[in-house]
Amino acid sequence: MAEDFRRDATDKMTFGEMKKTDIDNLTLVMNNQCKEYVFNSLREALKWTNDAMQGIYLKFGIDKDKIIQQALAYPDDHFMVMQVKKETEHLLPTKKYKPQQLLAMKLLDKRMKDVDLQAEDRQYDKKEDRWRTGHYFYHHNEIAYFISAPYRRKGGHYQTPHIIVPAFGKWFIQSNWMEPVKVVS
Repeated sequence: MAEDFRRDATDKMTFGEMKKTDIDNLTLVMNNQCKEYVFNSLREALKWTNDAMQGIYLKFGIDKDKIIQQALAYPDDHFMVMQVKKETEHLLPTKKYKPQQLLAMKLLDKRMKDVDLQAEDRQYDKKEDRWRTGHYFYHHNEIAYFISAPYRRKGGHYQTPHIIVPAFGKWFIQSNWMEPVKVVS
């Protein structure tokens, strides 16, 4: 049987080397492939993020929204919901998640493993690392897509390489997801 090349790159690395490689890869993605999207409100930016995530999942053959809607529609006495309740008894007393939500996560995770897609939500609190906060999508252990968390900044945004448009109150997202995303309010 052939050796799985996807695991070899990180198996022999220290955590420091993995962090450096990850930052280098993200820097390459952001410098060469990311586009900045401008939004009037945080709600509009979050809606775009959800739609872009759906587009990314669809690109890998996973209908995220459909999986979540189906799982949330199951009644409490459905056998799959009952199984998740049994598996996650230690989480349910906190009332943080409904069993249907946990089922949706489980089903989505299974589909992602089938296509070797990994998604991570990262939050960096240090000021020098905040630019790395966002959603990471890995395919075969390489960054495939990045969607930054919505952010604000002083100044403006570049409409063209020579004209800066003032952007007071605007929200920004950087992403290398370039497919058209319809934002419907």
